[in-house]
Amino acid sequence: MKSSRIKGFHGLSVSDRREAALGKIETEDNSLLTDGGLSLSQAQLLVENIIGVFGLPLALAPNFLIDDQEWFIPMVTEEPSVVAAASNGARIAREGGGFHVTSSDSVTTCRILLQTPSPHKSREQIRSMRSHLLTQLGEKDPLLLSLGGGPVDLQCDEFSREQTLSLSLHVRCLDAMGANIVNTMGEQLVTLLHEAGVGRGLGSIITNGMPQRETTVTAHFPLLLLGRSNMTGNEAAGRICALAQWAIDDPYRAVTHNKGIMNGVTAVTLATGNDTRAQEAAAHFHAARSGKYSPLSIWQIIGDDLVGTCKMPCAVGTVGGMTALHPTVKLLFSRMGIKTARTLEALMVSTGLANNFAALWAIATEGIQRGHMALHAQRQKK
Repeated sequence: MKSSRIKGFHGLSVSDRREAALGKIETEDNSLLTDGGLSLSQAQLLVENIIGVFGLPLALAPNFLIDDQEWFIPMVTEEPSVVAAASNGARIAREGGGFHVTSSDSVTTCRILLQTPSPHKSREQIRSMRSHLLTQLGEKDPLLLSLGGGPVDLQCDEFSREQTLSLSLHVRCLDAMGANIVNTMGEQLVTLLHEAGVGRGLGSIITNGMPQRETTVTAHFPLLLLGRSNMTGNEAAGRICALAQWAIDDPYRAVTHNKGIMNGVTAVTLATGNDTRAQEAAAHFHAARSGKYSPLSIWQIIGDDLVGTCKMPCAVGTVGGMTALHPTVKLLFSRMGIKTARTLEALMVSTGLANNFAALWAIATEGIQRGHMALHAQRQKK
């Protein structure tokens, strides 16, 4: 397995970086990376009323070791220092064993609102019909069912208003983000319930809260590597933990704490052709789920390490949507071996944690502006 730890990667030429990370690239694929990879005719397949194609930098962050596997992380962002920060955070994390990931099932949820004169009676009807309804819905998508996906649960909520009933349809979408899948099944369920006399559908739509599709990443950062000229590694780690507690106590700090995480997560989401708004919505919903806006990561000192853990829902896929249409996304998936949604989710949240560490480390020691503004100044000179 080729190591992603390449000293001086940032100093290589663009073509040398491509070859180091992706291997030898044919002329046609090189043109995708050079020209943005999207023609006007292809762009017209994606959105309406196009007048051109808008370019953003595509970068790779080296040094990532995720569940003992080496990765270069694709990132698309306009902000200086984000890629450098992710790379630096990953460099420190790999000395502590890298990033370790646990993921829940790839289940996406549809929310349905029914109008019914007797919510209690309708709830009991649905509970008695649950297994039959799930079977009927599964039969409407035999391909998904044959691959191991399909509807897995149907729940009735208790907080419905008078003469309405809220439902949650949970669907295992495998490597798809699943919006089209669950929206289709939700509308099919509304029809089935109406035909059975249970109630009339007022609305059916995916929830971007992704309550059953979460990824957790943990990494150890050795204290010995956290020292700066003005403080020891233990002091730096203590300050980082104090900053993390500040984010727990103060929602105004928490929102910027989480923005730093999303610097990495959103950049990977965009580079892989996924819906950045859906991912941002899912993450911030998770942060506010208790009723108080809270940080998406926690930090603590355990033994000789600073340990960070980041948990969030992931609303992404490796099939469907723009992942199937954008030539550069297809090239990245092929060359980098990104085959499953779980793999992509691991890359995203690991990058978010790396960016979070780098930001906290900078704030706790030399201040956030030193490195960020140095890179910003380089951009202004060119």
